[in-house]
Amino acid sequence: MIKATNALIREVKKKIALLFDWIAEAKAKAELAKPQAPDLVSLLNAYYTQRKAGAYSQKGKISNLKEMNETFNYLRANGIYTLEDLESHVNEHSSTTESLKKTLDGQTARMKEIKRLYDYSATFQSLKPVCDGLQKIKFEKSRAKYKAEHADELKMFYTARRKLTEEFPDGKVDMKKLSDEYDELEQAHNTTYGEFKTVRDDLHRLWKVKSCVDTLAYPIFRAENRENFERMLSQDERNHAVRVDAQTEEKPVTEDFLGKTEPRDYTPEYQLLDRLRMDCEYFLGAGQHSEKHLWAGNRHAQIAKMRELYEMIPDKPEWLTPEMINSYEERMAPRYLVAAYHHFENGFDDKLDYYTLEEAEKAAQGYVDGTMEDDGFKYDGAAVYDQQEHKCIRIYGDYPDEKAHAQVRASAEPEQQEPEHFIDHFYVAEDIQKRGALDIKEYSSFDDALRAYYALPDTQRKALGAMNTRDLPGSLDFVQCVDGKDTIIQD
Repeated sequence: MIKATNALIREVKKKIALLFDWIAEAKAKAELAKPQAPDLVSLLNAYYTQRKAGAYSQKGKISNLKEMNETFNYLRANGIYTLEDLESHVNEHSSTTESLKKTLDGQTARMKEIKRLYDYSATFQSLKPVCDGLQKIKFEKSRAKYKAEHADELKMFYTARRKLTEEFPDGKVDMKKLSDEYDELEQAHNTTYGEFKTVRDDLHRLWKVKSCVDTLAYPIFRAENRENFERMLSQDERNHAVRVDAQTEEKPVTEDFLGKTEPRDYTPEYQLLDRLRMDCEYFLGAGQHSEKHLWAGNRHAQIAKMRELYEMIPDKPEWLTPEMINSYEERMAPRYLVAAYHHFENGFDDKLDYYTLEEAEKAAQGYVDGTMEDDGFKYDGAAVYDQQEHKCIRIYGDYPDEKAHAQVRASAEPEQQEPEHFIDHFYVAEDIQKRGALDIKEYSSFDDALRAYYALPDTQRKALGAMNTRDLPGSLDFVQCVDGKDTIIQD
């Protein structure tokens, strides 16, 4: 439940932020389009007219009509006719979201505390005999020895007793009372969570409105006056379907509105594609991976729109290729993922993405230290995953995933490298006690040298060794015949 709540809160707050950014951008464009910029309802009406023209089956037309009625009924019911109305509605959702989040945080914090008290109660009961054993010992030396032997158990017992005393000052631990309180909190939490889902569903409707306007608004929304607006509509090939549909239904379409059919001008698509490309560059640089700098609002939609535009335009630009779009997609994806674990909190929870290893490591350590939650809640363990290498690279605290531990161990173990060969050749000396120059023969292989060594008689001080070529070049005897016996030389 906590995992789902956290995900829902993040989704709602992100949607609100993106809608605010979009409204601000749309209002700025509306200022440029004055005095005859189309309002929100007009744009939506044009969008659904276009949708209707593109639907060839009766079923598709009915579906489009139903969706249009639902959208307009929703806007009318909520008094949303302009961008200002839309902004006011989103503002209300923002205030509601903050209030609900504060309530959820309080409920969640208390539920976590009750779970800890369950744990403390179990610890208290299991370790009470250890404390009782200490109380029975009267002699100081024996008490000191007992304390040393049971130091960890006594520390856990005293901590549990202190926490229970803080909750029940009279010393009467009432677990049924805590259980009842937890059930009430869980029910209230579910109710608040349902209110949050209602806000999310409403935001999805607003997001649908945004999507419809965006589909129609580029480049139409930038028209400076009605004449330019109609001219741009007439040049859009998509409106050919409107004319065909009107002829089929025997509805007159005036030549003044349609104008003459002209070759499609893809300049707006080129401009938007370049804008998207520059957004990606800024996102990877000075934008510090913040999705608010992306035209589409998030990296997935940004890349999808780039691919859509690239396929649409007939003459492909030199400054962008499919390989470059794929590169942007890979570079814009967060490389590291952090997963936290707690044995009470439904196991693994709170998976978040990070662009740098330093950020991911700090977050993982923060989950264990209790600095990532407002209430100081500490998770048992956390891990950092490399999403490009598809493996776990860091583990903090108690993280019960054997596969992750194996991957971390494999990363820590140095690769086995073949040792460098520093023996130049082997040699055999016939008698190292001989005065004057020694009789020494060189061999390229150890087997040849060994056979030559054993071919010599055991009555003389023969030797088998190697000549070193690295660091300190020189010879080294490792076998000598001493008094008729082969002896390994250890120096």
